Amino acid sequence: MSTSLALAPAAAAEQIAVTVQTLKRWRAKGIGPAYVRMEGGQVRYRPADLEAWLVAHRQQ
Repeated sequence: MSTSLALAPAAAAEQIAVTVQTLKRWRAKGIGPAYVRMEGGQVRYRPADLEAWLVAHRQQ
């Protein structure tokens, strides 16, 4: 995966209107949008995964 196509947690949090801390808590609990842990431990989110998560959790 190209890291230029993946978002850091701060950008991902902004995209889905939550805090970075919320994303961190969700990762620890195994919930929230899919993410990738890169070499060195960096966490990245694909925009398509964020969009899919938003669609799946949409409330009518």
